[in-house]
Amino acid sequence: MPITDSAACPARVELDQQQLAFLGGLPHPAHGLKNPLPCELEVGHSGPHGALGQHSLDTQWWVQWTLIASEINALAGCMAERVPAVRTRTTTSALRRPLRQALLRRSLRTRRPSGKP
Repeated sequence: MPITDSAACPARVELDQQQLAFLGGLPHPAHGLKNPLPCELEVGHSGPHGALGQHSLDTQWWVQWTLIASEINALAGCMAERVPAVRTRTTTSALRRPLRQALLRRSLRTRRPSGKP
């Protein structure tokens, strides 16, 4: 759930030229650079402030800072693969079919003809 402006931490960090050059030199950047960077965490969070500096290929480069220092850290992107919804339904349906057939056969075997004990 995204943080609304009123719930976001008000802290900001001014990136130095070396940090800007590093983030600006990453291959296939996902977006432009912001400077200063606003903290993307909730108001009152514990620990250092943090903001996404750049997204390059499968890596997110996060800027973290306190009152005395800042650093850029790499965070690998999620490696999960999305399965298309149509394929999922087909697979689920195909898996349920044998179960339905087995239950139907079982119920037919346990039924007794009407009028007989």
